[in-house]
Amino acid sequence: MNTTTTQASKTLTGSGRTELLERIDELEQKLAAVRAERDAYLENLTATQQRCTELLLALRATKLYDELGYVVDQELAVPLATLGGAIVRARTLHPNGCRYHALVEEVGEVARALRRETSEHVKEELLDTAVVAMRLFLGEWDNRPEQKAEVTS
Repeated sequence: MNTTTTQASKTLTGSGRTELLERIDELEQKLAAVRAERDAYLENLTATQQRCTELLLALRATKLYDELGYVVDQELAVPLATLGGAIVRARTLHPNGCRYHALVEEVGEVARALRRETSEHVKEELLDTAVVAMRLFLGEWDNRPEQKAEVTS
């Protein structure tokens, strides 16, 4: 309960106070349900937007192939569109770019996945590695000074 609710409940007595507190609890539960529904909707919307971006990039790659034929092999159109969609998502999550050590970390994750994980997870890690490599290739590196961890004694 917030302070206004607490103050109001102090001034009321008996059944009026009980009814008010019950109504407040009911409204708080409804608010929590609405927030959960909103969060689920936004999550679904984001996933749908990402898939639309991937499909649009696939369409563009296919159109480019149709126009130029030799630039993008048909077999590569969908994987390149997937990479393009993943780069769009990465730019949203990490707008300042990448650091070179991120590429080394991603390669390490591929190596671990090759030893322990399913082929689908290996593909996900390879895609992450390709995203970092492509962003570095495009000049999207993060030049901000590194944050050093403080040593406490």
